[in-house]
Amino acid sequence: MLNLALLMPSLASAMEKTLRGVLDYPRVAMEVAQYNKDSFVAWQKKAGADWLHIMETQVPQWRTSWPKGGAASAQAVSEWLASPTKIHACRNASAWPGVVVI
Repeated sequence: MLNLALLMPSLASAMEKTLRGVLDYPRVAMEVAQYNKDSFVAWQKKAGADWLHIMETQVPQWRTSWPKGGAASAQAVSEWLASPTKIHACRNASAWPGVVVI
């Protein structure tokens, strides 16, 4: 993939400055990340102690993939909830490295 920002750094810098003058997108992204975490915690509390089973069997987005990860899925959620909210870079691949989908 061609990164035009590397080819035209002064133009990229000017565009970045203009964009930040209209929208503080890093702040918005952080607010969205915090909202996502807060929403999950609210759902988790509403679901109760059985939330893991619900993720495995009833949540359409997770019903097929969650069981394949087993305990690693639950561990990843626990680590995400325990860590400070942060923005993660987008993946540039269609699959996570080292993950085999069966």
